[in-house]
Amino acid sequence: MCDPGRPFRPMMLLLALAVFAGLLSAAEDPPAGEEAPSIDPAWLDRLDRLDRILLDQLVGYAPPAFTNDLKWLGAEPVTWQKLRGKVVLLQSWTQRTRSGRRVLADIDRLGTRFEEEDLRIILLHTPEGAETLERFLERRPVEYPVVLDATGAFCDALGVYKDPANILVGRNGAVRYVGLNEKGTVEAVKKLLAEEADPTAEPKQRNAAGETETDEVEFPEISGTISGANDVRGQKAPKLFAEKWISPPPDPTGKIVIIDFWNTDCESYLELRERTNRLADRFRNQVIFIGLSDEWSSQFDEGLLEENLDEDDFHYTLALDPRRRMQSALNLQRLPHTLVLSSDWVVRWQGPPQRLTEKTIDQIVRADGGQDGNATEMRRPKRWTEGR
Repeated sequence: MCDPGRPFRPMMLLLALAVFAGLLSAAEDPPAGEEAPSIDPAWLDRLDRLDRILLDQLVGYAPPAFTNDLKWLGAEPVTWQKLRGKVVLLQSWTQRTRSGRRVLADIDRLGTRFEEEDLRIILLHTPEGAETLERFLERRPVEYPVVLDATGAFCDALGVYKDPANILVGRNGAVRYVGLNEKGTVEAVKKLLAEEADPTAEPKQRNAAGETETDEVEFPEISGTISGANDVRGQKAPKLFAEKWISPPPDPTGKIVIIDFWNTDCESYLELRERTNRLADRFRNQVIFIGLSDEWSSQFDEGLLEENLDEDDFHYTLALDPRRRMQSALNLQRLPHTLVLSSDWVVRWQGPPQRLTEKTIDQIVRADGGQDGNATEMRRPKRWTEGR
């Protein structure tokens, strides 16, 4: 553990703390299998925040059915049931934009790489540029089925909009990956092709509103005790103060906020840096991560230098509060410590950062859809059919 507000950095004490913190970290690691498997952040494409939220909601469920108003070019219409047993890459695009046309070259490379495999590629053209698509395809033929969604109804059901995005469906008919870049698509296709189909498996369904058929997602249940700080779970969090922002200050409006209280003497926290980076990358469009140190600027700089780190080694926002205003409001006696706040600034989770799992963050993100700030996103807005 680390001492909040320490005035100096004696080296012998630092070494002792490092040994003790390493033992503590090993003792407090979550049990194997507790954390949900996470996707490599390097696989993810950069998408609009709302695009990412809507696409992520598809994962684990059967994709929406192909609508009757779709126009199939170069192939007969199919159903998801007919595609069972295959790996399906559904790629949205438009011939109207440069990024959309670039998709065709990416798909050509991918198709060549997996031409002997059970991979089915379907190119979903959005309403943008629909009126000139067939003329474009006469000049630039493609060897994969092109599905024209002139009304945008199918695109709205998926959550895809103007930027190209892909959806990967596994052999058992469930969406497995969404919004991948070219590298991520290749790796995900290889992984899905290596799996065997289960003829008895049935993917979970979503209802017509795009919501799951299970009960509404609740915030994590408050259980256990909190040590080293006041238990503020279920309460409004203290106001966030920062004497200095190392990174540009974020806008928390309508977002989940995770605050890690730490300082550069916290070897146990620094050992978790890569893990926290992965979580910040995974939820970068939905969650703001803030590492709030209680050091003065000179102490913070010295600490990073001793650890051979700089601010670019942290994939999230860094700030300093040497007056410990927020820590004092929590009566915080032990570092590191973490708060997870919903978009209404209520504490939904609290404890040591090594106990915070991706599964818990995902639950809070989904539960927060009931808050006013995210309600429109959770209703799966009809951006094509009603927004034009």
